[in-house]
Amino acid sequence: MIKGYQKKIINNKPLYQKITQNKINNIDTVIFDCDGVLIDTKKSYDKCVELTISYILKNMLNKKFSKFKISKTTIDLFRKTGGFNNDYKCCYVIILKSISVIPKNLIKSYKVEYQNINKKNILNSFKKLQLIKMEINKLDRESDFNIINQKLTKELNKFAKEIKRIDLESIENLIMIGLNKEQKELVKVTKEFLNYPKNSKTNIIINVFDEYFYGKNLIKKVRKKKSIDFNRKGTIESEKIIVKESTLVFLKKKFLNKISIVSGRGQIGTKITLKNLYKYFNSRGNGFIEDLAREQKNNTKFDKPNPTVLKRSVSRLKSKGNILYVGDSMEDLLMIQAANSTRNKQYLFAGIYGTSRSEQNKIKLFMDNKADIIISNMNDIPKLISERIERSRNIKKN
Repeated sequence: MIKGYQKKIINNKPLYQKITQNKINNIDTVIFDCDGVLIDTKKSYDKCVELTISYILKNMLNKKFSKFKISKTTIDLFRKTGGFNNDYKCCYVIILKSISVIPKNLIKSYKVEYQNINKKNILNSFKKLQLIKMEINKLDRESDFNIINQKLTKELNKFAKEIKRIDLESIENLIMIGLNKEQKELVKVTKEFLNYPKNSKTNIIINVFDEYFYGKNLIKKVRKKKSIDFNRKGTIESEKIIVKESTLVFLKKKFLNKISIVSGRGQIGTKITLKNLYKYFNSRGNGFIEDLAREQKNNTKFDKPNPTVLKRSVSRLKSKGNILYVGDSMEDLLMIQAANSTRNKQYLFAGIYGTSRSEQNKIKLFMDNKADIIISNMNDIPKLISERIERSRNIKKN
């Protein structure tokens, strides 16, 4: 027994279970996150975050930032907070924090530059970035840039650990702490320049990210654009499918039409990667937060850990028993906790640790936050459910 968890071995991997047998037997609906659960996205989304940040910082600060790489540790630290399921938001916060620590002698010049561009009201994100003509000439030597790179990575890691409140306004306010008047004014005009998260059609971060993620083969279809800016393959083409068809066949037979997807990504990208496996999920219960956020006409909050989309899915699936949500992140767990806080407890969470860069750290994270089930791979779920049902039958016979 580990911190109240029962340990089992399924397919030679440990599974940790905190909930009772009855709660598992009462599951009538299973909803999946996509990234890291159904699809391996380590080479798509993480790479896209790196490319987006490097491209924007290169244009905003210096051409040598095209070589700047956000470490995997830095990305993990931000996601561990539970507030960065949205990769647009992750890019925005890292860029804004980076701007807040530029050399003091350049603050005034950059403030004027951004203000002048903002006044021109240019809608094309890429043209807006290209208008910035200033460069930090002191970074001509590679050794100088390496020092800046190391300092910035250290600063970002420290900042990620300081995040306690995950709403965007609180994070922006945290960036402001300790800045002088000039630095605060620079951050303010930079926020106006980036204009995140407003207007997804013209937003710098969203447009650059989507160009890298979907690439020349998909961007026109996804964003309904007439032209492309980056003539390259999308990082989405590096994704691999985790879920097995045999797993979905079992779940379909067991739960009928009560299996679906609630994910931060878009529907088109999901369908393209899952291919013929997409048909197993009930489209009525599917919820794709990227699409909803892009199409919204009000201030409704969709991003995880907000449970709005999850509850909408459950309502459409007409769930009557317990709902099992399978995810791999802190945002997913916080979403389930938020859903349970507003009604009688019926949402259960199964945390996937097998796709993490550090399995032990992910297991500890889920245990510390009282996940109901902690499992290596989503393809182990049928065996878990079957074993629990079989064990229940044996107990009754005895």
